[in-house]
Amino acid sequence: MDNKRWRGFNLQGLFVSPASKDIEIFENLQYFPEDKFKIIADWGFNYVRLPLSYRCWSTVDDPYTMNEAVLEKLDEAVYYGDKYNLHVDLGFHRAPGYCVNADEDEKYNLWTDKEAQDAMVYQFTELAKRYKNYNNDKLTFNFVNEPNNRITPESYAKVFTMVQEAVKAVTPDRIFTVDGYGWGRIPPIDMMEVETKDVIYSCRGYEPMGITHYKAFNSSLYPDEPSWPGAVRCVRVNPREYITYDYKKLRENFEMWRAVCDIYGQKFFCGELGCGHNTPHKVALAWLEDLLSIFKDLDIGWAMWNLCGRFGVMNSGRADVEYEDCCGYKLDRKMLDIMQKY
Repeated sequence: MDNKRWRGFNLQGLFVSPASKDIEIFENLQYFPEDKFKIIADWGFNYVRLPLSYRCWSTVDDPYTMNEAVLEKLDEAVYYGDKYNLHVDLGFHRAPGYCVNADEDEKYNLWTDKEAQDAMVYQFTELAKRYKNYNNDKLTFNFVNEPNNRITPESYAKVFTMVQEAVKAVTPDRIFTVDGYGWGRIPPIDMMEVETKDVIYSCRGYEPMGITHYKAFNSSLYPDEPSWPGAVRCVRVNPREYITYDYKKLRENFEMWRAVCDIYGQKFFCGELGCGHNTPHKVALAWLEDLLSIFKDLDIGWAMWNLCGRFGVMNSGRADVEYEDCCGYKLDRKMLDIMQKY
């Protein structure tokens, strides 16, 4: 597999179905326009992650019927990735029986119910068949987005093993990216201990959430305007307590990931990072430069959430940015300059 450090963006064209209660907050759900792939490549990046909802082409009541017309839009994205030399990482943000967002009700639980597990295996098997002619330099599979802290390591490993074995029956060498526990924050050491093969582990770049998620979804959790250094993250066991972050504290988080993965001989990267548009621009840029400098120093690849949207480098809706036109999009040039630097 190509050893180049992945650097790029998440594209959300099949991220949420029209049935979502929160569809109005998700931007740019236009499938996958070719111009976005060209822009990413022209900027010098080499990677796109496609977080998908199975409910864009199937339903909760019938996950075994897949809408071919919608899947053809996914085919286009994989083709554009190949055309513009962008690695594509394709996986489920919403899987049968699990999603980190509470925007749609699921019939079964992926981690406990055979019905959901069988549906998950079927969905991945069909995608494996569909893209079996793309090698690992061009395409990897992302298992499921951000398992929360209520999922046991045993059930997480069990379902992943089921999916991996089914996919490998179609494409024996297919590599998976697997998110850490606790919404991608914690390395899944139990999987590493059994020497899971053909896996790249994935962390998140949302530390501290007092800066990245300031007034993004819950305005009461981080009410104070953030600064950098000095931004905070709440302590999960007591949301009224906060951990204060600076460069040193931020680096420690990813040094921990680097140390654990090195011990077990595993690769990892950051599948999502970004800072919401309510954070003051100067603060967001200072934090982003520190984060990406850490990633470069520790040889960690990364993907911004999003290309276009509230966490992105285009059409972010920030009130304190002088945008410039880029192929009809509103580009945050200062943010892009930092990203290209690292």
